[in-house]
Amino acid sequence: MRSKRSSLLARPGIVAVVLCSAALGAPTAALAQPKKPVAAAAKAAVIKPLSETLTGQAKAEYEAGKILYQDGDHKNALVKFQHAYEVSNDARLQWNVAACEKNLRHYTRVLVALDRYQKEGGALLTDQDKQDATDLTATVKTLVSSLEVKSSEPGADVFVDDEKIGTTPLPGPVMIDVGNRKIRVSKPGFKEFVKVEAVAGAGDVSITADLAREIHQGRLVVEAGAKDAIYVDGKAVGIGKWEGVLPSGGHSLRITAPGMIAYQSEVNIQDDKMRRLPITLEEQKGGGIPTKWLLIGGGAVVVIGGVIATVILTRPSGDPVDGTIAPGHIPISFGGGGFKFGGGK
Repeated sequence: MRSKRSSLLARPGIVAVVLCSAALGAPTAALAQPKKPVAAAAKAAVIKPLSETLTGQAKAEYEAGKILYQDGDHKNALVKFQHAYEVSNDARLQWNVAACEKNLRHYTRVLVALDRYQKEGGALLTDQDKQDATDLTATVKTLVSSLEVKSSEPGADVFVDDEKIGTTPLPGPVMIDVGNRKIRVSKPGFKEFVKVEAVAGAGDVSITADLAREIHQGRLVVEAGAKDAIYVDGKAVGIGKWEGVLPSGGHSLRITAPGMIAYQSEVNIQDDKMRRLPITLEEQKGGGIPTKWLLIGGGAVVVIGGVIATVILTRPSGDPVDGTIAPGHIPISFGGGGFKFGGGK
């Protein structure tokens, strides 16, 4: 029959076995341990192993976790052992949780599991169990460091490897694993702070995150003709060339010059980017404003040489209308003849 120790992961010789990824099960002869005093042995004999004390779903999850652990699937074994603990509240399962976390290189989580194992184990743990946990804790502490994060802005979220650990100001240092760790500090309205820190373990790491306020703006450069007037959002901003900072988003751009066809367009400005627009206006044909007829509702607007004349079409058909265009009249007819100039020409 298995002893209580053989029902747990990596029992005795805990530092050597767990840290060397020994298989789940009974200790081997190579892990020779000193004989226990009679009193300690008697106490261990009274405490039944997990395989006997767990029942129902907790026992099923525990047994499944052992199989997964033996198969090297430590991630899913962890899920099973943790669930068995949640169902049974047996602190001894935290030893198995710690073994899985160690094999996943989550050393700070190993310390959390060992701390819970010792605090909640109580009468279920022998003196040797407690000593084993103390020894392993001391070893794992060499694989973690203390991280202190300070920020220029309160209320910023702090992440280690994309896992949130708190909000600034943090109540105190937090433990992080050995290796390259990504420290990220973010707050809405500010540019994100990111730093990859090489953590050696058994030391202290201090990070100061100066968050710069996020400004949504970009730069626009307009290059036009030497005498061209430049308007941005309806305001005159320069002649010939203009460069300036604008809020991100859409803006209206208009460029005009005497005798030239005006240019008008919508310009989109992106965050922290520069947009350069070389604009060349086209000369108006005929040297002036072209003659056009514009129909508006029930009237006609005549544009000639820059002079606008409005004729309201309310008179009876055939009546002449005095005008300013030679020979002096603009007869308006609705009888299918269209518009006729005076004299029938």
